[in-house]
Amino acid sequence: METDPPSPSPDFLWPRSESGGCLDFHALRHTCGVWLASAGVSIKVIQSVMRHSSIP
Repeated sequence: METDPPSPSPDFLWPRSESGGCLDFHALRHTCGVWLASAGVSIKVIQSVMRHSSIP
């Protein structure tokens, strides 16, 4: 008999973990841009993925 996977805890999207760590989506966005650049992706593609109208 198969069982359903456990449901995530209702606090899995809280901005702070039990140990005090902070969930920072803005930092994750910058990490994405850096990883794309490190992988040699075109700056114009990165600009599009990051939804920037110009390259700073």
